Amino acid sequence: MSPPKADDLVARDRTHLTFLHEAGAAAVRHNSEADLLPHLLGTRDLLREWGARPALQDAGLFHSVYGTEFFVTATLPAARQAEVRAVIGAEAEALVRLWCFGRRYSLTASLAGETEPRMQDRRDEEWASLTEGQLEDLLNLWIADTLEQLHRVLEREVPIALELMRYRDRALPRARVALEAAVRGLQSQREP
Repeated sequence: MSPPKADDLVARDRTHLTFLHEAGAAAVRHNSEADLLPHLLGTRDLLREWGARPALQDAGLFHSVYGTEFFVTATLPAARQAEVRAVIGAEAEALVRLWCFGRRYSLTASLAGETEPRMQDRRDEEWASLTEGQLEDLLNLWIADTLEQLHRVLEREVPIALELMRYRDRALPRARVALEAAVRGLQSQREP
């Protein structure tokens, strides 16, 4: 499969951004330092730079629209999943749903190879089976989400970046390089 043409990317991005603007993402604060929309764009841009396929890039752009375990503000209610699916596709929306409604740290046993790929739903505590591809997609999304905001919320994201280092061999090659570089930078800042 050939990579998307620039014109196709621009048209897709325009459609996605229009949807997010209409949903109110530009008016939502993500943390004390930034608005949500730039964070969504930054997460998507990292995935794009790392060579992630379009469905994972789209999931990155929409990764917290239903709210998450750590960012509870929902831009869209879960009842609008069909609309999101129509805009970004079923595969991307499924990743968004897993990311938004899953307990992030429930992935670690699967990433370490201790259990079959699975993730716990924070709403009902049920476990959802994942494919290996979904598990790796969620890892890459986690890395992008963490690195995108690392410089803004350093204290909160540093332990996460260090935890993700344990699973870096499962990440996209460029994601692994970016994570390793970020952690080296953090370690050099801490050294006297």
